[in-house]
Amino acid sequence: GLGDVYKRQILGSFLLKSILFNTFNADMFAKSILFYTFAVKMTNMKQIIIKVAWNNYAFEGSVSSEVSYGGIKIVTNDFNDILNMGEAELEIGFEGYTEFGLELPEWYKNKEYDFVYKFQDVTALLKAYSSFVSLAAISRETGINSALLSHYANGLKVPRQKQQKIIVAGLHRIGALLSNCTVEDEY
Repeated sequence: GLGDVYKRQILGSFLLKSILFNTFNADMFAKSILFYTFAVKMTNMKQIIIKVAWNNYAFEGSVSSEVSYGGIKIVTNDFNDILNMGEAELEIGFEGYTEFGLELPEWYKNKEYDFVYKFQDVTALLKAYSSFVSLAAISRETGINSALLSHYANGLKVPRQKQQKIIVAGLHRIGALLSNCTVEDEY
């Protein structure tokens, strides 16, 4: 599209000036290519995918390679670090926009984007959200015995695909109930 042509012209102009004035180096070239790749991918981006796994008693999180600028990957015991990683990835990616003379996309300026968390398995999912929602609450919502949910959360048993869908749907219902809460100023 026209935006992509504009970005190529800006990047080409930057590279040409750097070469002509002998300020260009390999590090700048690598940064330019990474930035250009990020800029093209993020033009119409509104959904950022974060992959989450539970390995060796820690979470591993990474931003999907389709949107990643610098390839952030973290290992942490705190799922909140994974939740914050997406914003950090966007900030790193968009830092270079003004340097290359590009305007930030409207969806980014207006925070019109969502993070989608794709979990490796049910163990990672239950470990991640157990600090927000108890296994007892998930059990009540899904009809799955809380002892069995505990086995899933600790990786002792692996649920069949039908059970996985029931667990995810139950968490979505709990989330929907919570997102519809309000406190009235006047009751």
